[in-house]
Amino acid sequence: MISDVYQQNNKSWHTAIYIRLSQDDKDKDYISDSVINQELYIRNHLAKHPDIHIYDIYIDDGYTGTNFNRPNFKRLMTDMKVGRINCIIVKDLSRLGREYLSVGNYLERVFPSLGVRFISIMQNIDSHKDPKKMIGLEIPFLSLINEQYAIDISKKTRASLQAKRKAGKFVGVHVPYGYMRHTEDKSRLVLDNTVAEHVKSTFSMFIKGCSMNDIAEHFNQLGILSPIGHFVDSGQRKLPKSSNIDTYKLWTGSKVHKVLKNPLYTGDLVQGMTTSYSHKVKKRTPLPKEQWIVVPDTHEALVSKDIFVLAQELLSKDTKPVSTLVKPSIFSGYIYCADCGCSLVRNITIKNDKQYCNYLCSNYKKHGKAKCSSHFINEDVIKAVVLSAIQFQIRAYNNIDILKHKVSSNDSLNDTVQKLESQYDGIQRESKKSQNLQNEAHKDFIANILQEQEYLYMTNSFKNKERSLAFKKGNILKQISNTESQNIKNSLIQEFLVLGEITQLSRSVIVHLIDGISIYRDKSIKIKFKFQDHFNNLSSEFDNEQKI
Repeated sequence: MISDVYQQNNKSWHTAIYIRLSQDDKDKDYISDSVINQELYIRNHLAKHPDIHIYDIYIDDGYTGTNFNRPNFKRLMTDMKVGRINCIIVKDLSRLGREYLSVGNYLERVFPSLGVRFISIMQNIDSHKDPKKMIGLEIPFLSLINEQYAIDISKKTRASLQAKRKAGKFVGVHVPYGYMRHTEDKSRLVLDNTVAEHVKSTFSMFIKGCSMNDIAEHFNQLGILSPIGHFVDSGQRKLPKSSNIDTYKLWTGSKVHKVLKNPLYTGDLVQGMTTSYSHKVKKRTPLPKEQWIVVPDTHEALVSKDIFVLAQELLSKDTKPVSTLVKPSIFSGYIYCADCGCSLVRNITIKNDKQYCNYLCSNYKKHGKAKCSSHFINEDVIKAVVLSAIQFQIRAYNNIDILKHKVSSNDSLNDTVQKLESQYDGIQRESKKSQNLQNEAHKDFIANILQEQEYLYMTNSFKNKERSLAFKKGNILKQISNTESQNIKNSLIQEFLVLGEITQLSRSVIVHLIDGISIYRDKSIKIKFKFQDHFNNLSSEFDNEQKI
């Protein structure tokens, strides 16, 4: 073993040249630290030391120094442990790493225990020639500086990315399926027309009642590549190491789910949904929705916001439409037991080549009479009742045209929102001004310009004003929310009324109009319509207008 030879003071060193270049170094164009220049620098140094022989060169290009999870460093360690090398040389200590504790562990424990010589040219570190230097304060101090540099870079990178996100620039590593980067402005998203239609089809099929597995199977039968398959085949990404080369091209339910959950398809740039709490921790942690950075209308939408909201609603219901030889139910995820609140499950039987679809309480099916009764009811009965109820809603208005005009008049609502937002901004400015005055009063009090009684009086006044402003801000935010909600309701009702007289139920009609269907023990049915109060309000307003 070479390590044994080393221990016998053999002066022949089988050396690993280790080179590392991080992505941050590349971004800053540190030419002196490029892979080529690191190698030239080390070779020039070794030319003066004929006793040091190069065994191999180990290059980690594009890897951070904040951890040692690097492929060629791992290869170096393997060669070191089996005795192929007994010396490591780097241009400077930061190339080995920037994490203080780990660097110290390698230099003070790992390398010495394996009898390995370590050389860092720029810091004039050589564990063979000056072993005392390895246990002094200089190397730990240098490691701390290198780690602080990594921390500073991390902070600057975070701040830069945050600024770009707020400016509406796309900073993701990978573009979402259905889009590509603009050829000139890489921070802009444009449609990838080769696959954009598949995104639209995904949402359309899901809202019509297809399960995520149904959609995946449909795309696979048509030979449509999965998102990762598309990116790999088009040369935009490399195949992940964990992926099977035979299956990465196939769609799965989870891949469909990922498409359905992506808010970027509405044309809004939604970023900053996760974070890592340290440059040392690579695991991403989800952030609450209110902390996301949303810049509206930065790129062409593939689905409307209304359709996206409906898809999220369906996903939240965790619908699992039957997808065997029978057509999935249009009621999946919307039908419940009125007594225990559990969902009703669909039972399908075939007798004499005729199909019978019935629903019964899932609680009863699982636990029997001890938990609930069957609530057994035929699907055709539910369809007839729901269709009749919807038709009644439409006929309830004497003049649909006037109602359509009323719900389509959203311009005034938009104006109202703008005015309220302007008022809110004004209150924000007033609040900031009050805070500045309070800070100035505090400074004057510290400088003995204001007496204590005067300062306390002013502080109390500022606090009262701040409470008043906070109340006004809360009131305005509530008005904005109500107005925007009314706007959305109007849009959806208008979309529904365009259909005119409904003669047949569909999944789309159920999703657009109904919140839930409750089945009672006596087979009576209660239908909860979306926007029922809003319908009633419009009807009342219309009736009042007719009386005037």
